[in-house]
Amino acid sequence: MSFVWETPEEIDLAIAQRLRGIRKRKNLTQQQLSEKSNVSFGSIKRFETTGQISLISLTKLAAALDCTEDLKRLFADVKYNSIEEVIREWTQSRREGADCRREKGGHSRAALQTDRGRNP
Repeated sequence: MSFVWETPEEIDLAIAQRLRGIRKRKNLTQQQLSEKSNVSFGSIKRFETTGQISLISLTKLAAALDCTEDLKRLFADVKYNSIEEVIREWTQSRREGADCRREKGGHSRAALQTDRGRNP
């Protein structure tokens, strides 16, 4: 695990400042963004000053500012620290896939082809 020099609060505030910059670039007031996103004015004001907001409200703000793709990429490209992590994740996904197939009563054609290394 790498050491992070910023506190969680500093990271939250940096995200809030980026969002505030996007809002201003689009010439939106906090009130206009509130109406467009269905997030309360108070929540937006608090977020921009403290960095505190619920995930659902952040998602609504991202949608209102046309930034959902940025939010959807969050944690999408996390690097592995070791080959053991890769193997553990692969093993877990295979186990979960087997459990899912068992619950459904067998293997699907796509699952069988994937298990054999082929695309469906």
